[in-house]
Amino acid sequence: MMAGVDTLSVQRQPSTDLGWGRGGKLLRLGFCVFLAGFFLIPDGQPHNNVFYLTGLAALFMARSLGLGWFLRAPAVLALLAFMALGVLSHAWNPQAGGEEALEHAKDAFYLLTFLYVAARFGVSEIDRLWAERVLVVAAALGALLAMVLFFGEWGASHHGRMVGWGRLDHPNVMASAMAIAAVFAGHLAVRDGGWRRGAWLLCLVLVVSAAWFTQSRTGLLAVVAAAFVLAWFSGGWVRWLSLAVLLTGVALLVAAQFFPEHWPRILSLSDEARVAIYTDTLRKGMEAPWFGHGVGGEHMVAEYRGHNYHPHNFLLMAFYNLGVAGVLLLTVSLVLAGRALISGATTDRWLAAALTVGIVCMSTEAYHLIHRPGAPYLYFWLPFAWALARERRLSAETGKAASAKLWRTP
Repeated sequence: MMAGVDTLSVQRQPSTDLGWGRGGKLLRLGFCVFLAGFFLIPDGQPHNNVFYLTGLAALFMARSLGLGWFLRAPAVLALLAFMALGVLSHAWNPQAGGEEALEHAKDAFYLLTFLYVAARFGVSEIDRLWAERVLVVAAALGALLAMVLFFGEWGASHHGRMVGWGRLDHPNVMASAMAIAAVFAGHLAVRDGGWRRGAWLLCLVLVVSAAWFTQSRTGLLAVVAAAFVLAWFSGGWVRWLSLAVLLTGVALLVAAQFFPEHWPRILSLSDEARVAIYTDTLRKGMEAPWFGHGVGGEHMVAEYRGHNYHPHNFLLMAFYNLGVAGVLLLTVSLVLAGRALISGATTDRWLAAALTVGIVCMSTEAYHLIHRPGAPYLYFWLPFAWALARERRLSAETGKAASAKLWRTP
């Protein structure tokens, strides 16, 4: 293939390859192993090594795979501005130093590499489906093993709550990962028929069960929100029924706060701590409202009952660190990425549901946003990257349609 050609716009090639070649197949393998590693690799460092090798291969192949479309995407440009502001903000944070600024820049580079590789996968529907299958199977196996270890009292737990291992060693993080796996399992179950549908439904039951046994309301809320998005985009009476179910669920959660003795623990846990953390983070963020306190230094910025906590919300985190400017850039990036999911002839409601899961999880349990490979890569940045890929696919189809119309014009 001619060097410099943007292969993503070449739609005549088989969708199983799209010009990847032998090196591309190794890249596909590395990316799928990286996704599966969130659920099956018990230690963070080997998982990092898989990412580094995959990212290195992607950089070597960037010219032949086509990089320009990615860097020119409006959502990526807004994200780049957000990242640049984060690096520069170390200058006005007295707790941060030059080394931390370099670390932040390196973390931003890692994230951009992941987004590029993930978006490259998302352009080809077949490649994306392969990635979904690998992710769902790995999540189901991880969920089954975690439940066996938890109920057999052979594995670790977090204050009596089920956890995973490696990247998923916290119940809220594990629940978030299982929530995104549940969306993809549902997508595969609807798409495939026969025995495969039964297999995907079994995977769906396993990952949702694992999310429940973590006793994390983050995962539960994410699954409910995803189901609402799916129903809403179905249209008709299903849309209004889903709205009624959602409002009923909210009413039950509110009732559980006032009458906790009548509800399961997962519903009746108090929200007092989160509200206090959010309020304190917002109050401290207002001390430097426009450009924030700067990234770096102490992450535990909120106080509650004599202890320090991280903000637990990605927008509040952005506001504290980078002020209104950071929140606007991050919001614009998300909106630009998400608009592709509801544009075009059809709505990609499953990907919209996946992005909803990521936003909900990052709104209730965000520790880092721009960081080296971690769980947010899976449940937040992966659907973000695939939204970019859909925008690319739509623009390529629009270009082909315009070209065909031009040739048909007398």
